[in-house]
Formats: sequence, structure tokens, C-alpha cells
Amino acid sequence: MEASVIDTLRYADRLKAAGVETRQAEAMSRALNDELAGGVATKQDLDRAVDELKGQIANLDAKFEVMDAKFDGLRGRFETQGKYVFLVLGLIAALGLYNAVAPHLASMAPQTDTESAQSTRG
Repeated sequence: MEASVIDTLRYADRLKAAGVETRQAEAMSRALNDELAGGVATKQDLDRAVDELKGQIANLDAKFEVMDAKFDGLRGRFETQGKYVFLVLGLIAALGLYNAVAPHLASMAPQTDTESAQSTRG
């Protein structure tokens, strides 16, 4: 059974009340309903669309599961490499800090007798 866009009986009754002959009023209401019904989605149309979307979503979920499995395999390698990268970056930062501070520390160190004698000669 096709969905009705308008109440054809009520529409035909209104036309009859306005003076339109019964056969013409009924034909006009059926014709108008047929023209309007072509663009209306029925419950069956919506059910089919929902089922199709569910299938597409299931396909996407399956693809994401495959990608997750691939990344899980890579994650272990990246976690180990990440620890080494962090260690290397820490060493680089420590060396940079040492190079920045070492000259200042050397100038603040107390001089020995030999160093003071050399500085007075020079």
C-alpha cells in the first residue's frame, strides 16, 4: 500500500462542497495525490536506506579494525624506540647544559699556587 500524501477523501469532499461535480472532484484528488506521492519516502524506503547505511558502517568498522591491528603491531616498536629517543634527547640536553655552564664554573673555581703564579707573570 502506497503512502497517501493528502487525505484524498477530505480533499474531494471540499471540492464537492465548492460545487465541483463528484467524478471531477475524485479524479482531481487522485491526480494530485499521485503527483505528490512520487517524491515521498515510505517506511519501506527508509528501512532499506537504514539497512544500507548499517552495512556501510559495518564495512568501515571492519576496515578500522584491520588498521588498529596494524598499528598495534607498530606500537610496540615505537614505544621501545621512543624510550631510546627520549634517552638520546636527554643526553643532548645534558651536554648542551654542560657546555653552557662549564666555562662559568671554571672561572669560579679557586686557583692553585701554580695557576696564580702563571697569571701574575702573564
